[in-house]
Amino acid sequence: MLNLNIAETKAHAAKALAQALQEKRDVLDNIAESKGDASEALAQALQEKVSDDSSVYSLVAALLLLSQQEERHLLEKNINAALQKKIDELQRNLLQVTNEKVKALLELAQFKRKYQLLQEKINNEVKQGNVLAEVADRRIATYERDGKLKSLLKKTYLRRWVGALDTGGNEAEASPNSMDFVRMRIENATLKESMESMDHLTSTLHRLRLSLLKVTESINSKDTDTNASELDEIITEAKLVKTALGSSLPISWSAEGDGESIGESVDTETGDMLEDSGGQKIDSVTAAGFEMLDLLILAAQELLKKTKFSVSLTAACRQ
Repeated sequence: MLNLNIAETKAHAAKALAQALQEKRDVLDNIAESKGDASEALAQALQEKVSDDSSVYSLVAALLLLSQQEERHLLEKNINAALQKKIDELQRNLLQVTNEKVKALLELAQFKRKYQLLQEKINNEVKQGNVLAEVADRRIATYERDGKLKSLLKKTYLRRWVGALDTGGNEAEASPNSMDFVRMRIENATLKESMESMDHLTSTLHRLRLSLLKVTESINSKDTDTNASELDEIITEAKLVKTALGSSLPISWSAEGDGESIGESVDTETGDMLEDSGGQKIDSVTAAGFEMLDLLILAAQELLKKTKFSVSLTAACRQ
């Protein structure tokens, strides 16, 4: 009985020992399995970390690439804007140069036209026997000094109005009727000449007055050189008209000597005759023309002085 108990006890002990060994083995297996799982988890974590680092690197590279592309796009945009600005500036310069060229061509065409008209006018005046007023004044003064002009007119004046010579070479005696007829012809021609002179003088003075008024309105502008040039032209033209007016001899002018009686009668009947500073008789139309031209010249000279004073004052202020 005791042996049986001992045997049972041994069996139970062996069984317990075997069970304990089995449990220990299971624990070791569990530990080994746990270690394997931990290694696998660690490897997976490491792999995930490497994958995350690769993603970060890829993201950083993508961001760098995007930044470079954006910078290049911004640079291209700035370059295009600068090029467009330069193109616009060049187009404006080209348009300005084109306008100036067209303006210069128009001015050149106007100058050519004026030059052509001036040449035609000079040619017509030369063909018609008209000369410049200054040349005419010098020639008339020369003839008067030499006594040639009055001598020539003295011989031909009465023949022009009275008629031809008789068969004996002497002038035909003028009857009272023929003298009245001569006087009427002279009066008619003188009146016609006075009207034509008055019309021409009026139109010339009107044109010069308008030119002077135009210069007066633009006297405060900055283009003082143009104003001074226009005033010089007005003064020169007025002096030429005055010279031409004083150089022309009226039809009613009579030479001394043979035509003295007819000249005196015509002078008393054709109108009032005035005397200039030299003691020579001039008609009222010429005298009025002299006065108006003198006033016009005086006004132009005063404006010219004002313009030059303004230019000098401006230059002094700038200094």
